[in-house]
Amino acid sequence: MWLPAGFDVAALDDSISTSILEWGSVNASTSYGSDQRHDDRDFHLRNNGAGAPGQSASNVQQDLSTSILGPESPLDSISTVSSSHQDLLDDKYREDLSHRLRPPINDHSLPSADFLNLCIKLYFTKFNPVFPIIHAPSFRPSSENALHLLSICSLGALFVGSASAAAQGRKIFHTLNKGILACSENYLNHGSRKVLSIVQAAAIGQTFGMLSGLQSDLLMTESYHGSIIAWARHGGFFKHKQSLSTVTLSDTSNLEQTWKDWVHAEESVRIVAGLQIHDAEFAIAFQHEPLLRHAPNKISPCCADDLFAATTAEQWLACLRKTQRVNSFANIDPSLQPVASSPDHNRSHMFAYAALAGIVASIQEMRCSLLEASSIEYFRSSLLTWHRDYALAFPGEKHDSANLMVLWHEAFMALYADFNQLENLIDRDRDPRSGRIGARTTIWSNSSEGRRSVLHALFIVKRLETLPVGAEIAIHVPRALFYSTIIIFNYMKTAATADMNIQLSPEDIELPEIQVSQPSVATAVENERASLTRLGSIDASLLCHIIDLLRRIGHWEVSRRYAGVLEGLLEDFAKQ
Repeated sequence: MWLPAGFDVAALDDSISTSILEWGSVNASTSYGSDQRHDDRDFHLRNNGAGAPGQSASNVQQDLSTSILGPESPLDSISTVSSSHQDLLDDKYREDLSHRLRPPINDHSLPSADFLNLCIKLYFTKFNPVFPIIHAPSFRPSSENALHLLSICSLGALFVGSASAAAQGRKIFHTLNKGILACSENYLNHGSRKVLSIVQAAAIGQTFGMLSGLQSDLLMTESYHGSIIAWARHGGFFKHKQSLSTVTLSDTSNLEQTWKDWVHAEESVRIVAGLQIHDAEFAIAFQHEPLLRHAPNKISPCCADDLFAATTAEQWLACLRKTQRVNSFANIDPSLQPVASSPDHNRSHMFAYAALAGIVASIQEMRCSLLEASSIEYFRSSLLTWHRDYALAFPGEKHDSANLMVLWHEAFMALYADFNQLENLIDRDRDPRSGRIGARTTIWSNSSEGRRSVLHALFIVKRLETLPVGAEIAIHVPRALFYSTIIIFNYMKTAATADMNIQLSPEDIELPEIQVSQPSVATAVENERASLTRLGSIDASLLCHIIDLLRRIGHWEVSRRYAGVLEGLLEDFAKQ
């Protein structure tokens, strides 16, 4: 998927120029150079931060507690009032103030058409398969989706593989964020299709902020998260229960328009699923309650993957007729009935992704208040039910395109371990509660919950080791691997046992979550149990292996930032 040869990039530049000019004084104190300087300095652990390679733990701790320092305020260097009357303003003061309130002159020109073509193609071939909120076959650049298109370009630039391309993507990202805020009112008052376009653009921008590896980007996107949810509610997207519910097969004369209407409805459902996934990501990253309610009945079912991938209206209709299930009555023509969902609608990775992310968000919400034993058992049952449904919907699949089993294991870790407490233990020299936290962590490491957390962490490492070289990872993978390492690290530091070779006991193997974590258990129990007992040893070499895995996996800079934090911890651990 790329820009057509006749597409006018200059016209696209003009389409956002009005939004840029409308920023006014809101953009006065912001410049790309200052963003970059402070981004590199202020990156810390919880907000996807990291240190430099080889950084010691003491320096890591300094990074953890570094506050966010913005660029110099535009009012800081205004001259003082020269008048003898301190309660009056003179002309010099007024001129300085006027000068400071003027927006800086920035070059908002777009990169070349070839670069934009490349970014769009990389987005649809690399990222859209793991986070499919855009219907690639019907997507066409237009003046209506200019912001949407540029947001795709910003994220696609991360796949080019060069620092200059990433810088171009970040420049588009920062420009676009301000442009979306400036023109959102115009979009919100012009129908659901324009609302969908701006919500899609903002959601893709949120994803860029999560993966760019810069703290300021993450904080910016988290701050806008509530606004995007409000826009989606304004567009009525949370009311869409199923895209196929309005489709009828009685008249195929205008099949192309029927297909386009369905695409709009399905994208509306999928953008809500994407916001639910983002909501869970922000809740875990910042250790706070989610903004959305993640009850299972609030998740709208996305259509099957093969239906969403149909490239033409005719192919879509043929696929639809294979999967439809209509109510048949003796006196009613079935073709006049609305197309109802079939069990195959659950064959959607996006639907499974949103449902699992909802469980993770609910666990985090409960942990922010009180996670009792009854709640733990409820969430364990929910995760096992999800796994059963997922295994039935996608039987025999060798490659999990959205890395959902990694998120499944991370959900169990979130259930058994307090990520916030474990992070605070790393920052023990600056946290006055470190003694109490250390004592609780020692108790946790020697409990059944601590052991289960380590087992799920090892399963995450084991699964990511087997990913194909060319596979792209999902949004949650770097964080899941990072938290796995934090759990393993704390287990190494505080576990009472001197034997760090993890061997699954018969009791461990009998746990339902362990039995179902490998697909071949049901067909080759004895062989699988033999492989399950060989999860490896827990020592410094395992940390080295995970750091190397983080540096090599995917295109996201956040992975390299996480690896930098772990390098510092490993160096500190090796000195003891």
